[in-house]
Amino acid sequence: MRLILIILFPFLAQAQKMPTTGEVLADSNFICTDPYGIDPSVYGLNDICSSENFIEIRLIESVMATTRITVLSWKNNKWMAEKYYPEYVTKRKKVIATIPRKIILTDSAGTFSTLFDSLRSHQLFLIPDFRELVIRARKEGAGFSGISDGILYMISFKVGKSFRRYGYGNPDNYLKDHPTYTELKDVIRIIELLDSLFY
Repeated sequence: MRLILIILFPFLAQAQKMPTTGEVLADSNFICTDPYGIDPSVYGLNDICSSENFIEIRLIESVMATTRITVLSWKNNKWMAEKYYPEYVTKRKKVIATIPRKIILTDSAGTFSTLFDSLRSHQLFLIPDFRELVIRARKEGAGFSGISDGILYMISFKVGKSFRRYGYGNPDNYLKDHPTYTELKDVIRIIELLDSLFY
């Protein structure tokens, strides 16, 4: 996979200042469909390549058969956050139906801008994929042991016409054994910040 580095500069929008993205590591061979088979259309959400937002950040959290998607986006001088999740209808302790749910929040107090600045300070647009981190760790003699279950986090983003996706499984568990890898700390904080939009 060939990666290119671009720098986007802020410019003035009609109502307020365009968010500063800083450096953005983009994937020149980005594949629009998720390689892990997570289909956002289940929730009525298009793939990220079809997005009309200038900035869009997606956090997909998958544990077993349950997937939640959080979207933070900037378009027409406004921030918006969306949460997509399944609601299970049960009868006698058995799931008889799954209903897709969606929550939308808009930013009226500038808090999303502050949150976006925090995401950027934690290297949102620059963090390598976990596989790249594993390769680096092996070269440094640090090796990562495998964890087969838990939560898979996938972060995809769009900035202008640039896209990238990276994934981490159980970063908090890996951090316990590898506290010097700041990428693990940053990805954990990014997940916490995006989750905080709805808690």
